[in-house]
Amino acid sequence: MSEEIYTRCPHCETAFRVQPSHLIIAKGDVRCGQCHEVFNALHFQIEEVLEEEKNSLDEIGEDALLKELEAQEQARLKNKQIRSHLMWGVVSLFLMAGLAGQFVWFTQPEIILQNPDIRPYLETTCEHLQCDLPTTRNPQLFQVVKKYMDRGDKESDTVKLMFIFENKAEFPQPYPNLEIRFENENRQLIGIRRFTPKEYLSNLPEQMDLSAGSAAQVELLFQNVLKEMHTYGYEVRFL
Repeated sequence: MSEEIYTRCPHCETAFRVQPSHLIIAKGDVRCGQCHEVFNALHFQIEEVLEEEKNSLDEIGEDALLKELEAQEQARLKNKQIRSHLMWGVVSLFLMAGLAGQFVWFTQPEIILQNPDIRPYLETTCEHLQCDLPTTRNPQLFQVVKKYMDRGDKESDTVKLMFIFENKAEFPQPYPNLEIRFENENRQLIGIRRFTPKEYLSNLPEQMDLSAGSAAQVELLFQNVLKEMHTYGYEVRFL
C-alpha cells in the first residue's frame, strides 16, 4: 500500500486523499466531507490520478474519523443498553406474573380454574396434553329453577319434595351436598336435613360432575314431618 490512497465518494463523485493509517481505524469506512455520506474508501479507490489534480484534492483527516467512530460507538452502546434494559424489564414482568400465577394456583386454584377468560385456554391445553383439569366447585352457582311439594291428604304424615336445580357456572362442578330447611307458616325454622349426592340421586351417574348449564331433578320423600309445616315451607341450600 502506497503512502497515500485516492478514493472517490460514490454519492457525490468527490475525490479525496486518504492516509493508510486512517483506514485502519474504521476498516476502510470514511465519511465524505462534501455530502457527509459514509462509504468504504478501499472499495472506491482510484487507481490513477493526474499529477496536476493531486494538489487540489481534499484529505479526509484522522480527527474526523475518530470523532465519527466515537459517536457511532456511543450510539451503539446506548442502543444496546436500552435494548438490554427493555429485555430484562420484559423478562422480569413475565417472572413476576409467573410467580403470582403459581402463588394463586397453589393457594387459591379456584380463582384460575373458575375464571371464564382463562379456563377455555386451560381446557384446550389439557386436550393437547391429554390431561384433566382439577375439579373446582362454587356451590353458590347452583340454583333451584323449579320446586314444589306434595303433602297428600290432611291426615298424612308424608311429604314429597320435588325440585330441579341447575349449574349456572361456566365450568362443570361436582354434585353438591344438599341442605333442606323446613319452615312453618311464620317462616320459622323447624327442621334441617342434609343429603349427599348418593342419597338424593336415584341413578347416580358415573361422572360425578354436573356439566355447565346442566340440570338435575331431585325427589325426596319425608315421613313423620311436623304438621305445622307450611305447604311451601322449605328452602334448598347447596353445600
